[in-house]
Amino acid sequence: PSDGGYNSLEGGNPDLRPEVATTETLGAVITPRIVPGLSLAVDYFDIRVNDVITNFQADTTIEQCLQTGNAFLCSQVHRAPGTGSLWIGPAGYVNDVEQNAASLVTRGVDVDASYQHALPDLGGHALGRAGVHLIGTYVLDLSTVTVPGTPAFDCSGYYGGPCGDPQPHWRHTLRLTWDTPWRVDVTATWRYVGPVIVVAASPNPLLSTPFDAADFRLGARSYIDLSLAWRLNRRIEVRVGVNNLFDVDPPIVAADFAAGVASNANTYPGAYDALGRWLFVAMTARL
Repeated sequence: PSDGGYNSLEGGNPDLRPEVATTETLGAVITPRIVPGLSLAVDYFDIRVNDVITNFQADTTIEQCLQTGNAFLCSQVHRAPGTGSLWIGPAGYVNDVEQNAASLVTRGVDVDASYQHALPDLGGHALGRAGVHLIGTYVLDLSTVTVPGTPAFDCSGYYGGPCGDPQPHWRHTLRLTWDTPWRVDVTATWRYVGPVIVVAASPNPLLSTPFDAADFRLGARSYIDLSLAWRLNRRIEVRVGVNNLFDVDPPIVAADFAAGVASNANTYPGAYDALGRWLFVAMTARL
């Protein structure tokens, strides 16, 4: 039609089936006697989800049917008998209800390492214990098939578009602690989010679209947090600290690629620290 309009059928679907996942994990925990206080846990995961509930958006259905001839998408276009219209009366429409039509595969490695060690005495005075704890995940693959009959696309290392929120290959939290003998615990934390590339720059033809050079890459972000906990007595504890000590700004994302549940205000506050540096004071009293 001249106005570019058409009917679409949207909403729920009483014929939906539950999503079904197959999860395989293989892990090991290492606590070597030669290094007392060291613990290392490594877990490989492979998760495959079938019958993922999704919809395709009517615009995408029409465009991809015309461009690729995909049988499934073309079957969602219901032209009115006799006229072939998609907009004169309710008989012609594009089906855009929820369907069990996608699949998802994610593979990666989780790492959890910790080490505790008693500090040597200094001038006859005990210095307490020090510890380090690392929790990180490396994503090897995050592949999705959104339309039956089309190749999978891998979102690991990308952001925006059909990949939605940033999906860095590596992210971690590294925490250093010092349990002093003076009822004071000091903690320094390094939060790291790896770099990602805009999905439009993917070599996958399903994802590749024009984009501005400024949107090509969201650089890695490192956040340093410091905190101190002081146990005044058995009942009262005071905590003070600062998060994002160096006031690291979140990346700015163009509206064209700000997609996903964690997207808001031209960035991803669900993935990055959008508040800047902030201080906190807290007290716990046990009655």
